[in-house]
Amino acid sequence: MRLEDFGYNAFFEESRAFLKLPVSSMTRVTSCHKDTYTVAGEQGEYASKITGKIFYTSMEKENFPVVGDWVSLSGLEENHPTIKVILPRKNILLRRSAGGADSQPIGANIDAAFIIQGLDRDYNLNRLERYLTAVTNCKIRPVLVLNKTDLISGEELREKISLIKKRFPRLHIIPSSGITDGGTSGLKKFIRKKTTYCFIGSSGVGKSSLINSLIGKETLEIGALSDYTKKGTHTTCLRSLHVLDNGGIVIDNPGMREFGMSGDLTEDDTGEIFKKLEEIALKCKYSNCSHGGEVGCAVKDALDSGELDNKKYLSYIKLQKEMQHNTMSKLEKRNKDKKFGKFCKTVMARRKKAQS
Repeated sequence: MRLEDFGYNAFFEESRAFLKLPVSSMTRVTSCHKDTYTVAGEQGEYASKITGKIFYTSMEKENFPVVGDWVSLSGLEENHPTIKVILPRKNILLRRSAGGADSQPIGANIDAAFIIQGLDRDYNLNRLERYLTAVTNCKIRPVLVLNKTDLISGEELREKISLIKKRFPRLHIIPSSGITDGGTSGLKKFIRKKTTYCFIGSSGVGKSSLINSLIGKETLEIGALSDYTKKGTHTTCLRSLHVLDNGGIVIDNPGMREFGMSGDLTEDDTGEIFKKLEEIALKCKYSNCSHGGEVGCAVKDALDSGELDNKKYLSYIKLQKEMQHNTMSKLEKRNKDKKFGKFCKTVMARRKKAQS
């Protein structure tokens, strides 16, 4: 296979030429393990390790190679493949780990993200909004895949799509089913060769079934339905990149019980999701308005008149608070906890004094 078949293009060629790296050394990371990386290029597939320089100078997880990265490989002649350089990325999709302590890379150099929602108890518009925010924040095109269409009627499906379109009018939606004949035809038609797609979604939404259908073989293990929840179990334990027969490139991801937000929430980053809210906020009397009910707040007026949807506003506030918390350093969080603890002690001391 040629490098172009793995998604190599002018963006990466410009970086390679600037760094004066041999074309023959270029490979793409297809999977990551504890201390080994599988890479693929024109000369084949290799299990490789990183140089000591990358290991000792990388302070964050995203500074290490991730699935989808383009890297320069050395040591092939000595049968000791080593990742020497990571090329600059077009983007990297991150999620906050449980507790928001650090970021976990999902994939790099992604053109579009398939956000999978199962049409069972996983279906949740607020969760979808979180995924959309994270994806557009990374300059990746979001595409919603409503999976398990075999579980509901055609009329119910049309109603759900209509509701989603009302809230996210520019979002492309693809209905699918991983277990019915032709259930992934819409997905297959959407995928283009030499283009990289990422599959993200909660555990049990059917990502593995969809990818197996696209690949045409049982590459990924599929979990049986839980007797208790009747939902699919979590089966994918690592991220991996696959090149499809039609030339499309897909990255699978483990199911996520949480998807913490990373970075600042801005109008440019979130695209259309909060565009209306941001436009209304410009009309506030004070430029530093917190939109918490102050006099002259245009957002408050829009909520009272019904111009602005209350659910969308609450979702906005929740995401803002979460992002502020996630972008705080560990020291800042510790200091905040200490201040809160002192505040509690002061309140309790005053109560005791008042009661005595």
